[in-house]
Amino acid sequence: MPRLSHVLWTVVSISSLSASAAEDAPAPLHLTAPGLELIGVSGGTFRMGSDDKDPERFPSELKATVVTISQPFWLGKTEVTRSQWEAVMGPIAGPTFIGSPKDTKELAGDLPMADVTWGQAISFCDKLTQRERDAGRLKPGYVFSLPSEAQWEYACRAGSAGLVPASTTERDASIWYMKTAGPWTYSMGARLNPVGKKKANAWGFFDMLGNVREWVLDPAAPYSGGTATDPLPLKSVFPGKKQKEEIELRVMRGGCWIDGERGTRAAARDWADPAKYAAAPGKKPDGKPGSDFRGGTVGFRLALVPEKMRGAVEPLVRTLSAPPAAPANP
Repeated sequence: MPRLSHVLWTVVSISSLSASAAEDAPAPLHLTAPGLELIGVSGGTFRMGSDDKDPERFPSELKATVVTISQPFWLGKTEVTRSQWEAVMGPIAGPTFIGSPKDTKELAGDLPMADVTWGQAISFCDKLTQRERDAGRLKPGYVFSLPSEAQWEYACRAGSAGLVPASTTERDASIWYMKTAGPWTYSMGARLNPVGKKKANAWGFFDMLGNVREWVLDPAAPYSGGTATDPLPLKSVFPGKKQKEEIELRVMRGGCWIDGERGTRAAARDWADPAKYAAAPGKKPDGKPGSDFRGGTVGFRLALVPEKMRGAVEPLVRTLSAPPAAPANP
């Protein structure tokens, strides 16, 4: 597997007020390399979350907040793929099957890297930061990271204040979700699909909704309402339980192939234990209810963000046990 030498960038200035502003962006700048491509997003203001008029809303989306992104950032055009993971982190451990131990179909390199923990995704970002910094290629004042939840939703909405996407036809053309990816069964395993095959959003991002859920930087917390600039909570307000102890949950966005329309909306939120893999619902191999295998539902998207933003959550990163160099296959 060839090693990643540097990052392919697409630098585009984008207005937050209208998706059509992307048409006025300067010509892209490419620094050629195998692997990753990021789209530059300028700062701006948008409405994050849902109000009580949205019939599909979840309670966690309420207190819609007018958010200002004060600094530009860069975000992956697609979810990080298996090939891109291996180029940075080395070979993926374990056999090449997904979902069911009996399902030994090969997992292609252009599938999203599924079922990494939050900590493993952070390790990928940190290793890439160090590599690019050592090579003198890293943009001053920036580091690779997961995006903040606000950055993620800003890029997902791509200038739209309404439903994203706006129609069923547009949804089917843009999203791998339950209807387009197909129903899940234990014998079939996960219904992952190659990245970048559906229609991109107005700013050029693929698969922001569906395929795999995407870890973001934030602990799980409610929205403040009103206005906020570069919001990034530093403590989970929705703690989970682990052996009678509270754990800091991390947010995932975008929904995945197993979700329906409600779970693959731009405002939909989810969260999980950052040290665990997600598992598809169903039955255990012994036939009992529940699930103890990884189901190909959680991945991540690389971002390049201001170093101060990433530094703000450094104490949270240190609270997690050091993740392994690479996850096993689902």
